[in-house]
Amino acid sequence: MTSNSKGFYFDTISILFYLYKNKMPIIIITLIGAVSSIIISLLITPMYKSSVVIFPANQASISKSILTDVSKTTKNILKIGKEEDSERLLQILDSDEIKSKIIRKYNLYEHYDIEEDSKNAKSNMYNKYQKNIEFKKTRFNAIKIQVIDKDPKTSADIANDITALLDTTYIKIKKQRAIKIYKIVEKEYLYILKNISVYEDSLNKLRSMGVFNYNLQADLYNKAIVKAIKNNNIKEINYFDNKLKILAKIGGAYNSVNSFLKIEFDKLSNISHKYTEAKIDFENTIPTKYVINRAYKSNQKVKPVRWLIVLLSTISSMILSIVLIIINDNYKELWQRTTSLKTKS
Repeated sequence: MTSNSKGFYFDTISILFYLYKNKMPIIIITLIGAVSSIIISLLITPMYKSSVVIFPANQASISKSILTDVSKTTKNILKIGKEEDSERLLQILDSDEIKSKIIRKYNLYEHYDIEEDSKNAKSNMYNKYQKNIEFKKTRFNAIKIQVIDKDPKTSADIANDITALLDTTYIKIKKQRAIKIYKIVEKEYLYILKNISVYEDSLNKLRSMGVFNYNLQADLYNKAIVKAIKNNNIKEINYFDNKLKILAKIGGAYNSVNSFLKIEFDKLSNISHKYTEAKIDFENTIPTKYVINRAYKSNQKVKPVRWLIVLLSTISSMILSIVLIIINDNYKELWQRTTSLKTKS
């Protein structure tokens, strides 16, 4: 290191000479840093990673896929899901319901050394959960469930259990909606059946009184009376006249009930298809995803990377030692100059 009136400057030889001159403090500080980093890295708990890769299934309606002509629908429950299906599954994976079940099953409060009765226990738990359990969408529209834990078996088990809970949670959500739709359609369906039963009972009573087909009977009775009059058959005239009186008396009721019955049968025809669809969607479930890779117990830790910690710490210690020596030397020179100026004055 040399100096002139303009200040200090370094060249390559001067730097090497300066470092050699101060080699002992640099070596000592660097060794202290290296040894300390080795000890610290050995004290860090190793963490293991397990992951599951899934593809979303097409969430088309089961009933529509089964009951609708394939040529008339673009939705197929056997196809891989689209981007919106992946986004939907990601939301469910991050739901409180899945979190609470995993936390409870694996006793994560104790596992993560969090006091469950502490003030911020829940927020600390969720922060730790989100740090160690990650869900992300790949560029191929798949979803990767990744779990990091100090126990490799626990890591794999949590990843696989979250995958299983994805189905049960999503199906539960769909069932809540499906059962409401099913109950509404079923109520209407049963109401129509009840009305049909009432109208059919009424028609049966009217038939027992001699009315089977108002228009046809009226035509036949009138023709029979005309024929009886021509033949001067008083007995037949009286007989068919009485029939016409009965028909006139209850024929209107018969026609009304029959019309209402036809309306109810039309309603039944429309509601039956909806009832079948609602029943299929309510009573049947299909998986929400295709599992590509299941999680397995890993034998290789992902962190800490001990060699990297030691390397970076050693380099940092060496740089720090050089900076400290430079600061110390400059401080000494500055102190000497200040003392010299005071003495002269």
